[in-house]
Amino acid sequence: MGLIKEIQCNQCGKKWERHEGSGYKIAYYHCNNCGKEYIYEIFDSCTELWEQYYYYLEKLEIELKETEKLLLEKQLNSLNRRIKKHRKKNTSTCNCGGNFEFDSETIICPDCHSNEVTDKGYCALWD
Repeated sequence: MGLIKEIQCNQCGKKWERHEGSGYKIAYYHCNNCGKEYIYEIFDSCTELWEQYYYYLEKLEIELKETEKLLLEKQLNSLNRRIKKHRKKNTSTCNCGGNFEFDSETIICPDCHSNEVTDKGYCALWD
């Protein structure tokens, strides 16, 4: 699940919404140099992993023995780790020369490129 934060630049005063995290279909990356946002379409790039994930989720809905449930939950956790790893390694370079990072803690103003910003908190969750 991702979130949308309200941010304000302390240098130029610009206010904007910053999307962070990922959902089932997309993940947000941010350039570590200029702050530009990049949307990465996860689902299309790892469809097979998602199909397996949903298959196991559906199986969990069925009446199962506790040992079978534990095994399915292990498989789901393993798939979830593989999907997260896939998100992190599939990044690209920004046209400014910086790199797009997933879950970057550095917030950079898209207008003046200052990293002196105020995080006003999250205003929405998304998936």
